[in-house]
Amino acid sequence: MNRQQISGITYRVNSTTDTNLRDQERVSVPILLEAKQLDTNKIELIFDRPVDLKSATNISHYWLQSNEQIPTGVASLGINEEPNLTNSLKPKFAWVQSFNFTKTILVLIFKRRLTTCVQYRVLPWFINTDGKYGYNGPNYSDLSKNTFIAR
Repeated sequence: MNRQQISGITYRVNSTTDTNLRDQERVSVPILLEAKQLDTNKIELIFDRPVDLKSATNISHYWLQSNEQIPTGVASLGINEEPNLTNSLKPKFAWVQSFNFTKTILVLIFKRRLTTCVQYRVLPWFINTDGKYGYNGPNYSDLSKNTFIAR
């Protein structure tokens, strides 16, 4: 079927194959591409775009899930737990700092060592794009390489 565009009319294409509104929101927010262990107490976080440093360096915007039933050591979540406002990482145990001028690489630093041979998954939330504010969702996707085994 041939359709004409009419001047002055805004068109929006809807399709069952389009992503849902939540995924469309995420297109404009930083997504964690990779989390990898740098040292016994450091995890490098690589985002797909520059982050707002105020939201990205707020430690309460991060969760660290372990593959254990009950979180121990530096983990804030056990294997079957979901992130909520009470179980994020805490400033007395860890902090986040920017690693370079691009605002795409940050380092998560713990006061204690990660437990060797434990699988961890980094779950960032509420991190805004540089120059923006107000995002209220996750900053990872199914394609994020945010799981690693501590060494």
